[in-house]
Amino acid sequence: MDRSSFLVFSRLTCSYVRDYCLGGSYRNILHLPKELSWSILRYTDPDVPLAQADEDKLLGFDPPAVVEDGKFVALQINLSLGTAAYATMALREVTKTETSSHYQSALTQASEDQKLKKPVEGEPMDVGVSTD
Repeated sequence: MDRSSFLVFSRLTCSYVRDYCLGGSYRNILHLPKELSWSILRYTDPDVPLAQADEDKLLGFDPPAVVEDGKFVALQINLSLGTAAYATMALREVTKTETSSHYQSALTQASEDQKLKKPVEGEPMDVGVSTD
């Protein structure tokens, strides 16, 4: 007896037990990315974007310039994922680190390149307090 016949025989189908009827669709447990590539970027100015947004490409803006002898290093990952697959989850699996915005913001603020970042208008400046 195959599985579907067994379920009907045992009255374990949606037509017999309403609780077994689950609407919607399900996500795959494993999802392999397509078009996966990565590159190491060097940069000096933390205010210059390291990636070009789709909108910037459509508007004809130049891609970010690479600085061969830049002081800082960044990893740029490009990948395509299918429906209901998220890049943040893929990165969490690869890096084995927390991907919450709070944790990532703390990492950004603690990074060495933030010391060179120019203040943004309207944001309070981080002014050291003298303890003399």
